[in-house]
This record gives sequence, C-alpha cells and structure tokens, in this order.
Amino acid sequence: MKSKKLLALLVTTAMIGSFLAGCGGNAESSDDSGNSDSAIAETSSSGSSETTTEKVVNTGIRSIGENGGSQMDHQVDKIVMTATSTSINVGPFAPSSPGTVVKDHLYGNLFYIPDFGSSEEDLVPYIAKSFTKIDSKTYDIEIFDYIKDSQGNSITIDDVIWSINKSIEIGQFVDGGSGIASLDKIDDYHMTMKLNFDSPNTFSNLVGNDRLYIINQEWWENATDAEKQENPATTGPYTVKEFISGSGATIVANDNFWQTDEEYLKNLLPAYRNVKEITYTAITEASMRVIALENNEVDGANISATDLDTFFDYETMQPKDGWIVDIAPTTYAHYLFPNMDAENSVVGANLELRKAIFYALDSEQIMIASGYNEATAKKLTALASEAWAGYQDEWLNRDYWPYDPEKAVECLNNAGYKSGELTVRLLSSSSLYNDSVRSVIISQLGAIGINVENVTVEQALFSTYKNDPTIWDLMIDVKSTGTGHVVSYYDYNFNGANYQNGGVNFCKDEELYARLDAILQEPSDENIKSIEQYIEEQAIMYGLFSSAPPCWVYKSDIIEIGTSGVKQEPAAHVFSDNYKSAGN
Repeated sequence: MKSKKLLALLVTTAMIGSFLAGCGGNAESSDDSGNSDSAIAETSSSGSSETTTEKVVNTGIRSIGENGGSQMDHQVDKIVMTATSTSINVGPFAPSSPGTVVKDHLYGNLFYIPDFGSSEEDLVPYIAKSFTKIDSKTYDIEIFDYIKDSQGNSITIDDVIWSINKSIEIGQFVDGGSGIASLDKIDDYHMTMKLNFDSPNTFSNLVGNDRLYIINQEWWENATDAEKQENPATTGPYTVKEFISGSGATIVANDNFWQTDEEYLKNLLPAYRNVKEITYTAITEASMRVIALENNEVDGANISATDLDTFFDYETMQPKDGWIVDIAPTTYAHYLFPNMDAENSVVGANLELRKAIFYALDSEQIMIASGYNEATAKKLTALASEAWAGYQDEWLNRDYWPYDPEKAVECLNNAGYKSGELTVRLLSSSSLYNDSVRSVIISQLGAIGINVENVTVEQALFSTYKNDPTIWDLMIDVKSTGTGHVVSYYDYNFNGANYQNGGVNFCKDEELYARLDAILQEPSDENIKSIEQYIEEQAIMYGLFSSAPPCWVYKSDIIEIGTSGVKQEPAAHVFSDNYKSAGN
C-alpha cells in the first residue's frame, strides 16, 4: 500500500516530533514506507535457495474520509475503543482471543512486523536490536541492553527465552511450539534461535508474533494473580490504569518507557504514544457497537461488513459525512472442505462426487449471503487470497471452479448417484456463518439432487467437531496464514504432522505430501503452482471467497488511522485539533 509520512508524537521524557508511516486511501504497493531497512539486520549468509517472498498488491480501503481542522500538535487525552469480547485480559500469558487486544499496547515482542506478509528484511527492532542470519534455519539475536519494564525490572536474554517457552507451554504461542527447534543463550543480551523449517517468512512470523510478549521472569513468578491483571510490569509503552473483569480496561502512556532513541522509535508504531489514555470497552453485539458509535459513546469501533453501510456509501466508495473508515486487506479466506477420510465419508472416497459438489456451488452467492460485497470481499480464484505473498498472477482471472449446475449433474451421475439418493452432512459454526449461507449451499446442492443434513453448532463445539471425521462430510470454515505467505498456508493445512488424522480435512495423500515437501524445500513459483494444481485436480478443497477482517470506523476528527497490517494502532492515530473524545 502507498504510505504517507505524517507528523506524529513520540512521548519519551519529552515530546519528540517524528513521522507516522500511515496507510493512504488506496491499495497501491510502495517501497517508500521507511521500514524496508529498519530491522538493522546483519545477514551473514542466506543458506537457502531463491524464494518467492515479494508481496502482491494488497486489496483494502485504508483510512479514508473527510475531516476538519488542522493536525493536533500535542498528545490527546483519550480515545475509547470497542472490544468484541467480555473476556478482556491484560496479563501477558493467556490464549489468544478478541479479549486480549489490549495486550499489544502493554508488552513488547522481539520485532515489530509493519505489514501483513512482511519478510525478515522488513522487521523493525523492538525488544530485539538486531539479528544475524547464520544459515536458513539459524539466527543469532541481540536484544537491547537497557530494557526496563514499567516497574524497573531489567530484561535480559534469560527473560526472553523464559517468555518464549512460557508462551509455548500455555498454548498461546502455537507457532513457536512448531517452528522453534531450540533457543541457546550466548550471553546476557544474545541468543541463538534454530528453526524446524525455513519456509518463507517463518522467522519474521516467530519473532514478531502477536502471541509472543517479553516480560521479566522474576516479577511474574512473585506477583499475585491480582497484580498480574491490575498492575502488571509491562515492557510496552503503556501501563494498566484500570481493569474491570468482564467490562473493559483503561491503559495509560508510560512517560518513562525504556526506549528513548528516536532512531528506533520513528518506525516502531506500537511504541507511539499519541494518546495519553486508551479505554477498551466490551461490546459483544455488533448492532450495539453501531449504536455506540452513533451515540458518541465510543470514538472507534470494529464493525461487521453487514453493518458498514451505516457509515460507508458503496456507490461512491467513500465514508458518509462525519466518519473515517478503515477496511483492511482481504487476508481471511473462506473454504468448503470435503471430508477426505474415505472410511468415514462417501465424499472422500469419490472424486467425481467432490467435483459435482464444487461445480454446484456459486461462491459469489455464498459471499453475498455472508453479508459481504465488493468492498469487503472477493471471489477466490485459488486457495490463496491475492493479499498473500506468493500468490501467482496467473491465478487472478482464471476460471476456477465455475458455477455450472449441468456439469455438476454430469459429475454426480459419473459418481454413481441419481438425484435424491445421497445425503451429506454440512458442518458450520453458528457464529462464523449465518443461516443465509447455509441456505444457499443447501439449496444449490439440492438443485442437482444432493440432500444436505445441516450440522450447525456454536464455535466451541465446532472446534471439536471439525477434528472428528465421523461427524461431517462437508465443512465451511475461515482460514488465514500466520506468515502472510501461501507456503505456510499449505503447510499448516496439509502437513500431517500438525494433525492427528491427516490434514485439516483428513487428507492422507502421498502425492500431496510430496508436493508439500517440495515447496517447503524450495518455495519457488513452479512448486507453488504444482501443489495448487494438484489440490484442484483432486478436488481436495474449494476456495470460496476472501474477506477483510472486521472494519474499523471512527469519528472524522481523526485525520489518519495508524495500522500495522490488519491491526489497528490507536496510539499511532493522527488527530485533528478539534478532536474531543467520547470519554471526556
């Protein structure tokens, strides 16, 4: 995306003027963000073959809207944001959920990832000062030697290693458990990290992971449960002012934040402190978040695509008067999974049947039924979203599983079934997909003679059912890629080592494994195209559409929205001089 450089405020011991690399109102890619060489990386040797890591153009509509007034020249007092979960948690160690959004302001990870799909060359120092690449799976990492948390505790490499292992142990830092082979201390400020694999963006995903936070071990082990929630020792730029379980939290800028070097701060958006206090208030119902915005009860809220038309005019593709809108890149992808376990599902045992199902479905109609439109979603033409690195240009306009009921009937007959003879079980989450989505799928399969048993369950039960091959024949679910690269997507979904019974849909296919091994060893364009082609030929999985994460809407007296990839950085927002928070 094209970036602007906007004046921002960095609060250290005094007010320091700097620049915010914000997202402009278009989706063009740019190399002038100022972050390309900011990781201060010392690359000794690559140790790997040439890979496909260049990002494609991200879709998305970022930070657009009219606003009045000039730019604020000082730190604003407050901003009130919404959280979608009542399980708000401000401690450093807790499984990831919508309620843990506050933690990004409180704790630092090793590096900051400036954009979705960023590679190691784009990493920005945070707790870590630099890295040296020894070979494709080995990195030496140096941390700053002057880090102190908000309670004055020093951070050394022992704390870093302990924090990583603790995050893995509790199931928070899942990628670390599978991706990190070993961590070896060199001295108080250096360590060696060895990886289990070297697919694109693996290292950057591990050291900049949203689920990894570095803290002081001794403080954690001696703090009470109450202290961990009400007064945690933070390594980020904010501290906890007030925490109300089940309701929300207010955090306040730490004027004694340990990093004071402007050279590092200028590119580190998570360390900006343009706001003195940030309040997150839990509003779980999407409709109530809309009302809260309209009633000036909050300054910013995450809005579902179905409610976006309250604030956004789709004819002009501009926000309505009084609002500024951020629609992130379409990094989420929605799929139909056939159960590939031939012993438990007729679908897995019959290629022609799977083809019949895929041809019978109109993915664009499913997208519309989900509440999306051309601004917030896009029909997939491969398993990958075009917002992911490694996406192949030739996939963009190809005829991928076209809606063809006549072809579907032909394939159903070839599969050995007459109209009305077969019933399949469709599994879905009631919170991820509405009844309209299920109705479209059931109706379109019914039109070619396939009956559907609807298995709709709440999300917690869905997370259990989807791993049981005896319960479903078809499943709709949403996925993304932690590294922002297509290779990690294929690996996560089809690597049998990640599952107890084959891949994400119980696929045990030696040819698929061979092609997966090929892209893990050499993630070239040729190997990426090869595995995608095989998955399509065997109808192993059907990509329906990609969508943006929930959109963010703010009052228009915010001039520019600070973003890191798909995340909001409210402390890096740029405010107009007539800004007044709902919290004042």
